Amino acid sequence: MPELISSNEFYELIAQFGGEIGQSSRGTKMILVKKLLCIGIFKSLPIFAKLDVNDQIIILKYVSRAVVYLCCCFVSYELGSHTLIEKDGFYPMAPFSDEFSFKEDKTLFALANKAFSKPMEPFHRIGISKEEFSLILAIIYLNPDIPGLSEFARNILSIEFSFYSKMLLNYLHNKFGIDAGTKKYAECFHLISTSFIGAQNFTSLYIYQEALYKRPPQSLKIPNSLKAIFSI
Repeated sequence: MPELISSNEFYELIAQFGGEIGQSSRGTKMILVKKLLCIGIFKSLPIFAKLDVNDQIIILKYVSRAVVYLCCCFVSYELGSHTLIEKDGFYPMAPFSDEFSFKEDKTLFALANKAFSKPMEPFHRIGISKEEFSLILAIIYLNPDIPGLSEFARNILSIEFSFYSKMLLNYLHNKFGIDAGTKKYAECFHLISTSFIGAQNFTSLYIYQEALYKRPPQSLKIPNSLKAIFSI
């Protein structure tokens, strides 16, 4: 568990943020760590070693933002928060609260709310356990309909997708019964859709901020071996 940030650092981050996570050195490091986490999760699945490198990259590019969102939402949900929050206490919705100047930009506030708070609503409405989350996380990587995949990848992904989906359904049937378990199963897949939508909303927020609140980004030296990760 990381140490809680001080009030001074909190306000410094908001000043750096200018509303944008990626502009600060801390934000850039956070994004890098989460992208490495996406790769680590994928590598932990048995199917990873069976896939060609090109197919691995296609899958990572397609799901990485949604996986980051899903993980951030689950952590925030476990912390009891109704907006995205880091374990050190920083939450990206802070610059858009009543205490700061961004509240005057209603379009920016609406975009930030969609990116940072709206995705939390289904998590609290549905409720999600660690076991359910783990299976959802595996399933999100196993979509055989991702554009650009080889025929071989589609075939084995289809098998694995069916396997993990049935595992989730059986787990929920055993836990809640047939009717309630089937309902929860559909709701779990809704969380996957929510994660992709949340990632798209974050992109919209980023584009809007870039256009209206341009600030020079703080550079972070990244090893050449890791630069490709930022393109995922």
